[in-house]
Amino acid sequence: MQNIILYLIIIANIVVYYLTYTEKLSLGRLADSYSTTLRHKQYYRLITSAFCHKNIIHLVLNMIALYNVGTSIIFYYGPILFVIIYFVTMIAGEILSLLIHHNQGQDDLYSVGSSGAICGLIGAILMLYAYNFGILNAFRSLSTTLIYLVVMSFLPQVDGVSHICCLAVGVAVAYLLMLI
Repeated sequence: MQNIILYLIIIANIVVYYLTYTEKLSLGRLADSYSTTLRHKQYYRLITSAFCHKNIIHLVLNMIALYNVGTSIIFYYGPILFVIIYFVTMIAGEILSLLIHHNQGQDDLYSVGSSGAICGLIGAILMLYAYNFGILNAFRSLSTTLIYLVVMSFLPQVDGVSHICCLAVGVAVAYLLMLI
């Protein structure tokens, strides 16, 4: 029952993919870039872009990762903090990514997919493990996940900047939650 919010997020991703695939929704109106999101103040794109996926493989891989990481976050933090971590890392990480892309002159680079928010969840788990078991054990426990994340971040058509920004925000959010 605790995972209901996770299932709803996964269903929302599937529905948005279906609507963009069948062209009932325009991917271009939901995706984000510096020029559309920040310059033109279309801030809703910080959220809608995370529910868009380029193709079915992109969707399926992200939903498998979201389920696996999401269930761990819900187990450790509970469903309410899962939602907070998911959306804060999604939004704050994407803002950082857009600003970095802007500073690199990439104002029209579009970003889609839930992988940034998933990276934020991974960052939160990394901080949780580091706090409880030490940083070396945290990296050892998550080594396969982190290697996969780094490799995926350097593939063409993947916004590695967003991955790293969201991961960092996830670590920061988890750290702040530990202070409360």
